[in-house]
Amino acid sequence: MKRRFFAIWAAALCLLAACTARTEVTQDSSSGVDTPPPTDAPPLKEPAEALIYAVDLETQQQSSQTEDGAGVLASCSFTLPVMRVFREGGASLTQAQTASEEEALQKAQTFNDEFAQWDIDSSFADLVETAQSGWEWYLESGYDWLPQGYTAELDCTVYRTDSLVSVACAYYTYTGGAHPNFYYGGWNFDLDSGNFFSPATLAKDGVAFQKAVTDEILLQIRQRCEEEGIQPEDLYWGDYESIAADWEHYAVTFDADGMNITFSPYDIAPYAAGAQAFTLPYDWLTPHLSESGLALLELSSPSVTDSTAPESSGEAG
Repeated sequence: MKRRFFAIWAAALCLLAACTARTEVTQDSSSGVDTPPPTDAPPLKEPAEALIYAVDLETQQQSSQTEDGAGVLASCSFTLPVMRVFREGGASLTQAQTASEEEALQKAQTFNDEFAQWDIDSSFADLVETAQSGWEWYLESGYDWLPQGYTAELDCTVYRTDSLVSVACAYYTYTGGAHPNFYYGGWNFDLDSGNFFSPATLAKDGVAFQKAVTDEILLQIRQRCEEEGIQPEDLYWGDYESIAADWEHYAVTFDADGMNITFSPYDIAPYAAGAQAFTLPYDWLTPHLSESGLALLELSSPSVTDSTAPESSGEAG
């Protein structure tokens, strides 16, 4: 009996020692309450500070005089978007301290690199070289030099949602001749992914969307021509339908009214017809868009009764 008692007593001592080793406590000298010792787990961090993307338009200008100082030889003016990142408190983010800040700076860099190709220094140098030859020819031919000289102007506008940055540009050049030249361009940037995107990627079905937009452009062309009492072939190139079908490769942008497709002069019609712009309003676009596309454009999902796209927007850009 004693032998059994001592065996039970020894086992209890071992169990008590083991439990004591696992649950060692320390005493808080200020409160007198026993508390567990600190662990190796990292302390909780404060929520990351929100980052703000800002897109500003900045203008650079250069000009030069003719050799005799009698007038302007060439002038260049470029207005381009520049993206910057700010911390919530307003401080500019230039050096990343976290992975999210590094990602934000990379997005801004991707955006800004796209517009770096419009380098005013090299463009102005080329323009001056061309203008110098033109000026010399005018003098030798006995003509008066152009009052404004040779000119190049680039102007951009920006439309924003929380995630979308849509940039529309108009590029104007005049280097003598009967008329100036115009070029229209468009860029669309997704701040969530940090990439430029094609509008068809916003649709539930990209192929169906591409065709639906083409049909709408052609419908607006027919409406436009009917109002003028002419046939489309009288205003547009003979292959205007195939050009319209390639609309994604022209200037596609978004603004408060909807999606805009702009063909520069000579793209789909003669210069005299001017730029041809077509607007597809958001109530036309909405039924075609995916959930992510709706979110990017800050649109609501269509109801069941609105699930079919209208036959025509009635818009004529």
